Amino acid sequence: MDEKELTAYEKEFVDTVEEIKDLFLKKNRGYNGDNPFLNFIVGARLLYNAGDLVGCFEALKAYVAKHISNIYTHTLDADGIEESCKDIATYMIIATIMKRQLTMQQTMREVNQKFPEEAVPKLTEESEVVDDAN
Repeated sequence: MDEKELTAYEKEFVDTVEEIKDLFLKKNRGYNGDNPFLNFIVGARLLYNAGDLVGCFEALKAYVAKHISNIYTHTLDADGIEESCKDIATYMIIATIMKRQLTMQQTMREVNQKFPEEAVPKLTEESEVVDDAN
């Protein structure tokens, strides 16, 4: 289904996702550092004395809780509700990325433990995937 076939509600949804994307890019580029999770690492260290992905996820949940609290204590027409909803959506996408990275790390660890380095080069996040089937 292309954009021309979207219903008004679907177009509104897609437009809102675009707004969220633009807001994310603007905010994300304002953070310093090469690590995309730097803000969460700092939060995890401050809150939980942990800087791994699990700690980052806990810090993210604390950030989300602030916005959920705002939603629960205000009505739909209150100032800041739309921003809180967009921030929650952004955090949930970031959480999805964290989950995927954690799964990749766990998989790399399992493969590297199962196959000795002498037999198979160690997998890293930068490892290229080679499709030998073709």
